[in-house]
Amino acid sequence: DGVFLIDTDKCKHKDCAELPKSSVQVKVHFTYEAIDAVTAKPIGIDEPVRHIAGTECCDVTQNPHRQLGNVEYDVLQCKPGTPPSECVQIDTNVQFFDINNASDPLGATWLDMTFTSPHLHVTGISLELQDAITNQTLCKATRANGGITYGSSNQAGDEAGYLTGLRPCVWGGDDAPRFQRRHPMRTIAVYNASTQQTGVMALWLTTAAEVEDKAACAAAMQKSKCMRSPLCSACAAAAAETLYAAGCQPRTIAALCSQSGAATTSARSLL
Repeated sequence: DGVFLIDTDKCKHKDCAELPKSSVQVKVHFTYEAIDAVTAKPIGIDEPVRHIAGTECCDVTQNPHRQLGNVEYDVLQCKPGTPPSECVQIDTNVQFFDINNASDPLGATWLDMTFTSPHLHVTGISLELQDAITNQTLCKATRANGGITYGSSNQAGDEAGYLTGLRPCVWGGDDAPRFQRRHPMRTIAVYNASTQQTGVMALWLTTAAEVEDKAACAAAMQKSKCMRSPLCSACAAAAAETLYAAGCQPRTIAALCSQSGAATTSARSLL
């Protein structure tokens, strides 16, 4: 029907002969860098490679508090006579960076944003990710800056009228933006509204690395005197913000408390 594939159980004929058939060919290139087993061991911030994981942020349809969204939404056609420069639909949303983490339900620990890639559909004009507190732009993909490309020929990968490229933003350990999991992020999506579009998306596919500096965390724990306390975990909970800012993670604190011989609790209780 122009949007969804046909359920073959609803065809008039067994082989759906009454409907047109399309043939699609896809070619994908993957680039990767191999690392040896020694380098790939469990690591902290002071080592050359760090583990990364996907974050919940960001989707322009998500509820800022419950982190649930419809993912797809519609672009409504603008009124007749609207100047082309004004015939756009702008949608904005603010949500937390990665608040629903089992080991850190309050989102107090810190993450380095390592990668974020825009996801838009045809007629998308721009997608911007901002720090919702400072309004600093973290990543922005537009047709003007080359972050969003459309095809202009009949060649593979450059199909006229199709969205053929979305450029991500990538950071290394020296320049990665650093935020607490509860930090608010803003998404701004702009679509061409000269025609109605159904089922579009506007989201970021983001990964981040936990900020964990074991040596600095140990020093902060010593300074807090929690490792001398018979209730190390309770002491660490009271000093959590300072300890996390120093590079601690709940598991790091739990391990240090265990080493000190003091009473420990689960990582969740640290908050």
